[in-house]
This record gives sequence, C-alpha cells and structure tokens, in this order.
Amino acid sequence: MKSRSAKLALTALAAALALAACNKEGEEKKSEAGTEQASTSKAIPGLKDEKAQASYVIGVSLGKQMAEIKDKVDIDLVARGFKDEMTEGRKVLVTDEQAQEIMASFMERVQAELMAEQMSKVRKN
Repeated sequence: MKSRSAKLALTALAAALALAACNKEGEEKKSEAGTEQASTSKAIPGLKDEKAQASYVIGVSLGKQMAEIKDKVDIDLVARGFKDEMTEGRKVLVTDEQAQEIMASFMERVQAELMAEQMSKVRKN
C-alpha cells in the first residue's frame, strides 16, 4: 500500500507541476525573470541551501496551483496529508481506494462549480 500511496502522491505532485506550466504567458515571463534572479543570487534569507530553496519553491508551486480552490480545502489538512505521506512511519488516514473516491467526487464538484461560474460570467457579458 505504501508503494501505491507514493505513486498517488507523485502523480498529484506531477499534476500540480504540470498545471504550473499552464500559467498565462505574462506570468511565465514574470516567473522566468524571478527564476533568473534566484539562480544568480543563491543566498536567500531563510533558505540556507539548495534543498531548502527547492523545497520552498515546490511548496510555492503547489500553492499557486491550489489558489483557485483555496476556499474549498482546509490548508492545514492539506499540509497534514502531505506530511503524513512524506514522513516514514506516519499513518495516512485514508486508503488509496478512499483517496481515489474522495478526489473523484471533489474534482467533479469543483469542476461543476467552476463551469457554473464561467457560464454565469458568459451570460452577464
């Protein structure tokens, strides 16, 4: 089961990172400029080494991807689930099957809500 959980976590991370690549062109240029600045100046207060910097950037990337649904999730439980999965010896509270069912239901509901919001905007215009 740990192997499946790891695959599920990696799939979620890969999806989040793939979604990060779908940012608007202007945001990409802004991000690229920020990346160039970050890579040229390795000393970042609070981020002592490459591991710390990469860890933080992964968190920022995941946060950006979740921005659209931030009001639909409990950020503390997102962090807890992430930490439970990533920390050896910690028990994950749901099975892989439960996780798949929960995510499928959640994504279906969120997509329906987003579609309804977009349809509302279209009707107003």
